[in-house]
Amino acid sequence: MDKIGKSKFVSSVIFVGDISKSKNFYHKILDQKIEMDFGKNITFEGGLSLWDGNYAHEITGLNQPISGLWGKNNLEIYFETEELDKQFKKLKKEKIDFVHSIIEQPWGQRCFRVYDPDHHIVEFGEPMHIVVLRCHDNGMDVKEINKKTLMPINIINKIIGV
Repeated sequence: MDKIGKSKFVSSVIFVGDISKSKNFYHKILDQKIEMDFGKNITFEGGLSLWDGNYAHEITGLNQPISGLWGKNNLEIYFETEELDKQFKKLKKEKIDFVHSIIEQPWGQRCFRVYDPDHHIVEFGEPMHIVVLRCHDNGMDVKEINKKTLMPINIINKIIGV
């Protein structure tokens, strides 16, 4: 029997209604670096790709226009930043459509969410090591941090330098 090699994840592709509007949003506003730009298909460093939606449907064999089906609150693109408050202020100035302002999740992570031009949800969250350090700085012990953040104790110890 022939063995099939292990598949490697390479990229997530989002079909968009207006490729230039989406390119501007992710590249100019969110500062994502373009790795490859083929016009109707753009790949950013980190594995996010955008495809012109109708072109994508044509080449995948679906052969039907998909205008009007964008952003049904069923997809979230997640970014982390150590400068969450600065990112929030920057996007406020850009007059981006926000899902919500900065909130704290039950596990202690602060985040906010916006909509991209096709109404896909884009989340910005602080890295979990910042959450662990904040909990520790606020006097929580390792077990309390574990209970709050759900982070494994060995990871917490590594973050706080124990």
